[in-house]
Amino acid sequence: MVKSASIADPINGPTPPGAEEQAPLKVMHVITDLDVGGAERMLVSYLMAPRKSPLDCFVVSLLSGGYFTARLQGCGIRVDEMKMGRAIGNILSLFRIAATIRREKPNIIQSWLYHADLMATLALLLSGRIRKTRLFWGVRCSDMDTRHYRITLKFAIWACSKLSRIPDGIIANSHAGMSVHKSLGYNSGNFFVIPNGVDTNRFAPDADLRREVRRELNIPEDSFAITMVARRDPQKDHDTFIKAIDLIPGAIGVLAGKGTEEFLDQPNLRRLGIREDIERIYAACDIVGLCSAFGEGFPNVLVEGMSAGLAPIATDVGDCALIIADVGKVVPPRDADALAGAIQSIIDSGHERIKEVGKEARKRIKQEYALERTVATFDDVYRSAA
Repeated sequence: MVKSASIADPINGPTPPGAEEQAPLKVMHVITDLDVGGAERMLVSYLMAPRKSPLDCFVVSLLSGGYFTARLQGCGIRVDEMKMGRAIGNILSLFRIAATIRREKPNIIQSWLYHADLMATLALLLSGRIRKTRLFWGVRCSDMDTRHYRITLKFAIWACSKLSRIPDGIIANSHAGMSVHKSLGYNSGNFFVIPNGVDTNRFAPDADLRREVRRELNIPEDSFAITMVARRDPQKDHDTFIKAIDLIPGAIGVLAGKGTEEFLDQPNLRRLGIREDIERIYAACDIVGLCSAFGEGFPNVLVEGMSAGLAPIATDVGDCALIIADVGKVVPPRDADALAGAIQSIIDSGHERIKEVGKEARKRIKQEYALERTVATFDDVYRSAA
């Protein structure tokens, strides 16, 4: 078992002499699927990030297909799909994962999300390598309201709480997530936090891009645009966001993410659906918002938008208040009036003040949540445990 760590406290020292000549550490990442979502995007960012000492990584996806599968494969990263489906399919997939562990003999297994945590643990036990391969779970949310989802989610959370002494470490991406899961019965002795990181070169202010994208989206140059990049899901509470935008004269809401194209068309809303070029969307806006009702851990949208120089506003869920600190505004969840009032107060400060807030936001992200820092901390944890 590794000792607890946070991103500010990497647990591995300098690389020992001769380590460069050793075979790269083999890391098997197990994830529920590779469709659009925060955990999936963080995994892809981690795998594709440059690093001084390479790792031998591959991905096991419990479900087939997924938005990011082709991107990983195009970069030479192997993706094994387990084709989980009906109950009998789940059992067969479990044995396929165990066979993969026996064949590949990974030094590390890192699972992402509840179902992957559960399946990776059972497969590792079946493989007979429980004493040879180190296992890390990934907790990516906080207080999930399971009433909005299938009963299998509630079962997976319960089962993981009972098995939580098996993994060598449980890596949460938020302090809120760590606290909530400890209260659910997860083993408190091997939890630690590694916040998400953002590519601050990709997500950066760009005045030329701002003008270009505003023309594309028919957003007047003097209008205030507020974006929320999030899939359509009960957790994200888009309804509150749209109600708040409706309360602000002249404001334009820009929604990007899977399913957002399905919202009703209205003059003060841009419904973009899935976008490959989300850095361009941030560049066109003034404010980044997140109005999740529950369950957030460490939302990518906030750190991406802040890195792009946008003034942040979010509901008080997960680690949002910790991320924003004193740079932006935090409001209660499910309160359209409070959200609209906070957005209006930012707008009333004027374009120049918003730019200054955006600079402060970007500075905070570069100091605290840069992608290279997150990548280095994950790698240090794995090397320390192997």
